[in-house]
Amino acid sequence: MVVIGLCGSSGSGKSTVAGVWKAMGAVVADCDMIYAELTSGNPDGNPSECTAAVSRAFGGGMISSDGSLDRAAVRRLIFADDEKRKKLNEITHAAVLNEVVNTINKARDEGNDTFVVDAPLLFESGFDKKCDVTVCVVSPLPLKIKRIILRDCLTEDQAEMRLSKQLSDSELEKLCDITIINDSGIDVLKKRAAGIYKGITDNELKK
Repeated sequence: MVVIGLCGSSGSGKSTVAGVWKAMGAVVADCDMIYAELTSGNPDGNPSECTAAVSRAFGGGMISSDGSLDRAAVRRLIFADDEKRKKLNEITHAAVLNEVVNTINKARDEGNDTFVVDAPLLFESGFDKKCDVTVCVVSPLPLKIKRIILRDCLTEDQAEMRLSKQLSDSELEKLCDITIINDSGIDVLKKRAAGIYKGITDNELKK
């Protein structure tokens, strides 16, 4: 089974690429979704192991009444503190990576050919070490800002601030094996994504 690591900054079109690959037969692990599940509340109101670890590191104010991680409180905590952001990432990345590894093993046992790790912070988290091939989706900065504003109802300053906390496209291109450029419409992006996927799977599964 070939494991593809997929990354891209906010607004790049990464989720569209992941959707194309899923439709083509890949098993996709969405790390953002896994994180959301690991930090959501439980029926009994008790925090998950991941949320409890965050609380131990930063205080009980990080937990909502239903046991879920208080994301607003977390954002306020790490907004201007790189050390706290680094500590938070160490805790959450470890929990998400453990879940991803379990999912990869399950997919392999079930006989799947291709697995995609959809991770915005693929290299920052160390998830790239679990992948056979790494792919980034890049897009012109003005287009990314426009997409973020429309999608997340943010101001231009807020969109720029979010992107400033992530690896730049040039950095991702240096780190990744393959780059998908998203500078046209969605149909063009889907066509490029399909071509890249076929190229990867044809080459890797023949090895």
